[in-house]
Amino acid sequence: MSAVAPRPARGPRSPRRGRGRASAPAVDTRRARIGWTDHALERFCERGGVPVRPRDELERVLTDLVRSDGRIVHDRPRWAASKNDADLFVQIGRWLLVVLMADERRGEHGYSAVTILGREGVPDWAFAHAHGLVGRRPPRWARPHRPLALRIADWLARRRR
Repeated sequence: MSAVAPRPARGPRSPRRGRGRASAPAVDTRRARIGWTDHALERFCERGGVPVRPRDELERVLTDLVRSDGRIVHDRPRWAASKNDADLFVQIGRWLLVVLMADERRGEHGYSAVTILGREGVPDWAFAHAHGLVGRRPPRWARPHRPLALRIADWLARRRR
């Protein structure tokens, strides 16, 4: 389930180059078969502030993230600073945008993620979660290391409230 309420329905929109295709099919994120390109995985690590991990682990984490917090959008959000054309976009919360191109090798509802765009000013997944931009908490290995003294100070501050 998405952490963001869907936008109210609008009237028909004219297709605009670079903002998605108006004829994009309605696909549920749980049914979409998404393949991850090397470039998309690199961008996830870079824009998500995630350390580089084995490919299969990154693919699993991204697939889970798309299924839990992703929603299909046919137009690029205003905060996404790319002019790439795409068959479909998956917006993860209000934090990341996965740019998808149809991939016939994957069958019906098959797509390849060609890149991942991040919201400007959001340095990593932990920050996005802390500020309510994404519902799913990052795995322990993806969280930035905080010194023990800071963790204890935060714990004490929470206990005093």
